[in-house]
Amino acid sequence: MRPSHARRLLAAFALLSVASACLPGVSGTPSYVHVPLIVSVTTDDGVTGVARRAGVLMLLTGPSEDELLEQTRVADKPGELSLGFLTVGGEVPPRGYYSWVFGDAPTGASRFGATLEGIGGEVVAGVFVYGMRPKDLLVDDLIWSFTDQGGAIVLRGRGLTPGE
Repeated sequence: MRPSHARRLLAAFALLSVASACLPGVSGTPSYVHVPLIVSVTTDDGVTGVARRAGVLMLLTGPSEDELLEQTRVADKPGELSLGFLTVGGEVPPRGYYSWVFGDAPTGASRFGATLEGIGGEVVAGVFVYGMRPKDLLVDDLIWSFTDQGGAIVLRGRGLTPGE
């Protein structure tokens, strides 16, 4: 095996180890995060929500609001677009929702939606969370839009980038 290939495999294994330690239902000692959620959705899987702390938005999941684990984070840019994305797959416990997009909504937006059916999307205090069922979703397969209260499109994009 070439050294560069071995380094990539080792880095991927380290990332997988860190991610699996954070996923509910995967072995490891959890370190629960106790912060108020700005916005959340409740599914058969539990609670998924977003909290704000020290210039970042954190995506948190757990069986209840008392047992939340941080999954990923994105820079907090109130009033500007800031998107985070998480998808899981492979050998994980069965779930209803495997992919999540979250972040700061642009000014004037009241709802986030995607071409993939999902749950959530309401903008609360400028922040949103939206869950989708597909596993191993490629970020470029995400086509989304923000709308205002009247349903007019405020901003749309693909992946984590605004624009057509």
